[in-house]
Amino acid sequence: MTSKSIDEAEKKLEKELFKQFKDINPDDLIRGKTPDDISNRCFKLVQIYMANNDQWKRLCKTTNDLNVRRISGGLTNQLYYVGLNNSINETDNAITIKFYQSKHFKKDVIDDDSDDERLSDTIISIIISERGIGPKVFGILPDGIIQSYHEHEQFRPKHQHNDRLLKKLAYLLAQLNNLDIPIAKDKFYLLDIITSYSHEGYRRHNVSSLAKELNLRYLLENDFLAEMDWFDSFIRHYLDQCPMVFNHNDFRGSNIMVLKDSEEMLLCDFEYSSYGFRGNDIATFLMEWDRNFLDFDDTGLPSDDVIEKFIQLYLEGWEQIDPGYSTRAENSCQKIMNETKIGCLFVLINIMAVTLHQKESIFADIPFEPKKIITGVNFMFKRYLNFKNLLIEEKIIDY
Repeated sequence: MTSKSIDEAEKKLEKELFKQFKDINPDDLIRGKTPDDISNRCFKLVQIYMANNDQWKRLCKTTNDLNVRRISGGLTNQLYYVGLNNSINETDNAITIKFYQSKHFKKDVIDDDSDDERLSDTIISIIISERGIGPKVFGILPDGIIQSYHEHEQFRPKHQHNDRLLKKLAYLLAQLNNLDIPIAKDKFYLLDIITSYSHEGYRRHNVSSLAKELNLRYLLENDFLAEMDWFDSFIRHYLDQCPMVFNHNDFRGSNIMVLKDSEEMLLCDFEYSSYGFRGNDIATFLMEWDRNFLDFDDTGLPSDDVIEKFIQLYLEGWEQIDPGYSTRAENSCQKIMNETKIGCLFVLINIMAVTLHQKESIFADIPFEPKKIITGVNFMFKRYLNFKNLLIEEKIIDY
């Protein structure tokens, strides 16, 4: 096949791949089946954890007093709205109960009995709650968490172009990144997982063979694993030059709640959080600029003007916390702009790693198909290589 015909075949495969995501509503994303006894489980938990709340104590006597329904918990957990049938409105004293499922993304644990991933989640959730950055925590469960319920919209393009909301979000991100969380200060936490997943998934899916079968040019013409190793080495050196901050690591619109009837915001879903660099969270957010959550065919950063505007607001937020912050060389707008662009590469690598690590379908309505997985990896690899070359031209990467 000629290079042109290979490109055309690739585009056809990509079009088929992305078409299946077009009609998915982020609000409908759920994981696993709802247990038959969910109302009884929620009732027992309410009796234990909400016993000091007068309204819950007075109005919740049996399961019939509860309104329990499944709401979107994203792609990792199961989340339930739990309210009182006799409440004046749905939000009055309502709570959510989140039941943990296995994570899609975590470090390998040598001793299964020593997995402290959820312990870190608990610590983070409590501190986020106390700082008013996320929902209030009412109860910590062995397999989940009870939090306040908030009627909200997810942060989408219409909110991005609201200057007041954008400023509030930038300030909120500065507060988040500034937190001192008592977990491991391991700035390579995410990178170690990404590198491991990339190598393991590449071999398990037999990517080289599938790339030949599907004529996926970018995987055929480039050494994927060698590129992953180069990036691992590059980013380790780069992170040593960046201030270490607490990262959400999934700072997307789906995890930013704009509360209804107000312009207040809360952040949620911190189970992938760790320490890292500013560019990761900023890039994750900006890569959704003016596009829908699942528009993977348009993955990248907006114009430099948009990036700079958000970074200036972010720096204003830091100045509120640490006067003089923006005057230090490591915190200049240009430095954070460069971090954000490197962060975009990091996010693309992250997407490829998670995709390669798949052993089952993440989306309930989309079947698990290795050929489509590899097509998606080839597309993101193309994006990654093209953007890397742009950063070399801009001298942000010395290659």
